[in-house]
Amino acid sequence: MVAADGAIDLLVGLELTQDNINEKHTMNVYRISILVTDLAKAKDFFVNIFGFEVIQDEMVTSQKRIIRVQPKNSNTPFHLALPQNGEERLIGQQGGNRALVILETEDIASLTEKFKSHAVKIIKPLKTAPFGKVILVEDLVGNKWEFVERFNS
Repeated sequence: MVAADGAIDLLVGLELTQDNINEKHTMNVYRISILVTDLAKAKDFFVNIFGFEVIQDEMVTSQKRIIRVQPKNSNTPFHLALPQNGEERLIGQQGGNRALVILETEDIASLTEKFKSHAVKIIKPLKTAPFGKVILVEDLVGNKWEFVERFNS
């Protein structure tokens, strides 16, 4: 159905009742795509520096490799992807001037030392905020990632 303002309402065989309006629906993130310039280097960076684990690495065709990584003990995978034509300008800019992802950690001091030892670009050094400790870094293509260790976590 198209409304007067041009918005499109999709009602596909759904009868709206009070029961299904109030029903709780579960959604999970299947994957978040991160554009990179080199899949092997990106995999190495996210695994060896950020401490992620590989949950998928397979060649699905001779031209297409799927690599998914995720933080340990997390259910949010990141799909490392090469840009399609015209997307190259988005590499490293997916979060704009903000953190693309904010990750909670239990040992920010060790992570900070790992970042320094691997020459990861630190945008905002480790500092204490009212909620905990925080550091802002760039990944290998320039996306910003914030790591937070909350007090009493």
